Amino acid sequence: SVNKATVRCVPSLFARNERLVTVFETQVGPMALIMVGALCVSGIETVWDGGIPRPPATDVQNKVYGESGPVISFQKGDEIGRFNMGSTVILLFGVDQIQWAETVQFETKVQMGQLLAQKK
Repeated sequence: SVNKATVRCVPSLFARNERLVTVFETQVGPMALIMVGALCVSGIETVWDGGIPRPPATDVQNKVYGESGPVISFQKGDEIGRFNMGSTVILLFGVDQIQWAETVQFETKVQMGQLLAQKK
């Protein structure tokens, strides 16, 4: 998590973080996985494209896989990517696609391999 003092002192902190947004078609519908690398700490890698180069803060890179590019497929438990130093992952699902596990609550830490949700 980000230190509250840092949030107060660094202008537009969250807008300056490195982000990688990926959208996957799953058994329950689309899912967005957003990797947020902390400013000056991150380094995001994917298993399909290696290290994500850090563009200038104003640049947005767009790469398409699947329909108009190489098809990428994953099975349960496969590695998708990693941070070279820690940061945050955000998962977005459509309405009624999943049931979150009771152990997943606001501001609780999760462990690698921990059940987060199940399909409905």
